[in-house]
Amino acid sequence: MPQDIASPPADDPTIQQEYVRRLDEDLTRNTADRSEAHDAIQRWQEHLAKLEREAVWLANLRSTLAGQSGSPDTDQGVARGEGGLAKASVRPQGVPAPRTARSKASERGGRGKTAAGAARGKASTATKGPTLGAVIHERLLQHQQPRTAAEVTTDLSQALPERRVGTPVVRSTLEQLVAKGRISRSRQGRTVYYTADASVADSAVTAAAEAAETSE
Repeated sequence: MPQDIASPPADDPTIQQEYVRRLDEDLTRNTADRSEAHDAIQRWQEHLAKLEREAVWLANLRSTLAGQSGSPDTDQGVARGEGGLAKASVRPQGVPAPRTARSKASERGGRGKTAAGAARGKASTATKGPTLGAVIHERLLQHQQPRTAAEVTTDLSQALPERRVGTPVVRSTLEQLVAKGRISRSRQGRTVYYTADASVADSAVTAAAEAAETSE
């Protein structure tokens, strides 16, 4: 007689269906774990918020009882508990406050005024050079011939370029020397000439006389 072969079960699932069933179980378990984790995180957040409120209340109560502001340790602890949004600004005793921009500007201005005063003092004490009259008289003695005010001005600009004087100033100085008798004046038509007086001493004596008159 032929051997009987058992028939396959009627509800035998395929391998794809078996994998789908296992994945569904894994997803269900993962969803349950995530929900539990979220609940735990929420409880800890509520607990942390409660601790922060209590820390603020304790710090305020301590300040009220001590009659002063909260200690640096308490303030910094509260600031850290609030996520670093509030920073404690406590300066240790004995540390001077930073200078303001206005105080720095005042110091710089004071130093600038002191330096300017010193510079003016040095300028005022510096040795004065020969006067314009002494220089003109010396130049006329060197040329030993009549010269107009314009010629004297040109001669000064070439010999002493640092002494920038115009013809009107030179003419006025020449007239002053004429009035003092140190040079003579002559006229040829409409042109005026100036000549150094031979009776006047050399330029060194003239410079000394001009310096004495200036000091007076």
